[in-house]
Amino acid sequence: MVRHLRKSGSLLFGSLVAAFVLFRFNLGHLERDGSHYVVTEPSEAQAVRSPISAVKLLGKQGRVTAHNSWGQAVGFRYAPGTLYFHACLWSQGKAQDIGTLGGRESRAYGLNDRGEVVGASLTSANRYHAFLWQKGRMQDLSTLGGRWSYAYSINDQGQVVGDSRTADGSFHAFLWQKGRMQDLGTLGGLSSHAYGLNDKGEVVGEADTAEGVSHAFLWQKGRMQDLGTLGGTQSAAYSINNLGQVVGTAADRNSDLNVAFLWQDGKMIALITRLVGKSGWKLWKLWEAWKITDSGQIFGWGELDNSQGPFLLTPVP
Repeated sequence: MVRHLRKSGSLLFGSLVAAFVLFRFNLGHLERDGSHYVVTEPSEAQAVRSPISAVKLLGKQGRVTAHNSWGQAVGFRYAPGTLYFHACLWSQGKAQDIGTLGGRESRAYGLNDRGEVVGASLTSANRYHAFLWQKGRMQDLSTLGGRWSYAYSINDQGQVVGDSRTADGSFHAFLWQKGRMQDLGTLGGLSSHAYGLNDKGEVVGEADTAEGVSHAFLWQKGRMQDLGTLGGTQSAAYSINNLGQVVGTAADRNSDLNVAFLWQDGKMIALITRLVGKSGWKLWKLWEAWKITDSGQIFGWGELDNSQGPFLLTPVP
């Protein structure tokens, strides 16, 4: 089954953790050669230094979930003297507790280049609501009519995506902008979840079809498009860049196990099929692609020689 950010508890650590643990696993990056890839070993120069400091600062009692171009990071850690997580912003060597919506716990999941943070917090009524934190203030984004909502990503235009309970109790993907939360609907089924968006307001995630299975979707210009699968039953999209390239995970036709995919020009491809050339590439397993940048770099999770860890795919001209 395709893993949900919130339900799994893993929160898809994001590119920060990917950069931080590149050294701990003997993983490499992929370089594009035409329409294919070759695998090479990463150099230490490829690691991002600020995320390492952030992870050390948060320690074992916290987790980093996202970062921006300015070296800021967000996540959550135990509030001092408690067993409850508080959303945290890391900037210029310091970790700032950004508080809650009146409840005892909060978690930050997304961050843009303006330093605006999104996530979910317990309210005084003990219900999780999506929040937007900006200029030192945490704003409740409300819900789609139900009791719960969660925000996962924010772009540089201030648009926010996530999911929310509706009045009938199902979860629906939402796009929040200009003070209004918009229901993005489903692919004909009961539920949907939005995980990422680009600066054009194009949204990706996963949604139930009329057959009751979850498929990756792309929402743009008011329409939700089914991106399909790799022949298996389910898929989920986690990130989209400003070029419209989408990455995520999908069950393949042979084993129905998750493999990382790239969707572009109307076609979904398994990234593992693009590995060619140098020795060692046949040992790779690429399970999930979490993030794609405008330069085409892809962060994800996989396995090499029975060691699990992140991978970094780097395209070259």
